[in-house]
Amino acid sequence: MGKNLEKLSAKDIVFLLYAFQLIDPDTYLKLRKIITERNKLVHPARKGIAWRYEKPERTAKELLQQAKECIQKIQQISV
Repeated sequence: MGKNLEKLSAKDIVFLLYAFQLIDPDTYLKLRKIITERNKLVHPARKGIAWRYEKPERTAKELLQQAKECIQKIQQISV
């Protein structure tokens, strides 16, 4: 089963965490937003590179802070 889990995307993993009620709806929505914005940076060819110049730096810092908070919540999960 480990090999199958490796094939899951970040959005799939976040959905599973939410579906199994391991994260709350707020964390789920934040993580979805963070993943979407991350994909715009990592895969700029899909929609162009204008994103980097249109978004203020403050937004990136806010997303990074939200990501840190979400990671801390996930680390506290006990299964």
